[in-house]
Amino acid sequence: LHRLQTIQGRIKDELDATHFFYVPRDAAKYLEDKSPLFGEEVASAFPSASYDIAEAGKCLGLRRSTACVTHLMRALEVALTVLGQKFAVETAHTNWHNVIDQIQKKIAAMNSASHGADWKTEQAFYSAGATHFRLLKDGWRNHAMHVREKYTEEQAEEIYRSTRAFMRHLAGRLKEPSF
Repeated sequence: LHRLQTIQGRIKDELDATHFFYVPRDAAKYLEDKSPLFGEEVASAFPSASYDIAEAGKCLGLRRSTACVTHLMRALEVALTVLGQKFAVETAHTNWHNVIDQIQKKIAAMNSASHGADWKTEQAFYSAGATHFRLLKDGWRNHAMHVREKYTEEQAEEIYRSTRAFMRHLAGRLKEPSF
């Protein structure tokens, strides 16, 4: 009986020192590393964003909503940097507002001589992308990165879906350079 009580005591001590988290089935999909959360296209186009996309998924799955949004904004910064590179705009140590302004000026200057016969289609794509970045900056990025907002689970889920859709769209024409 004494040995049984000793074993029981040790089990209780171990359990007291351990924390378990319940993850609902619908949230578990964000924690599994079976495939890239934003799809193979995004993983291939923006490999530098993979860490933050995976972390955003983990945060969403564990109901860490504000942390999820922060990681999503970091992932978007990779895509903004690639868009900046497309238009020879310096993005290192520059705030999003200035980067987007410079990109939009270069998009507005596009013409057939600089971008070929299909320049209007390209201009529409890049213009929509730059405008979307401005909306993301004003609506979410500044609030998340400058400690102005706390996000609910519902908001984080919506921002996650929006970020995923936008990065999938951008992956159709943009790709990080290979080093």
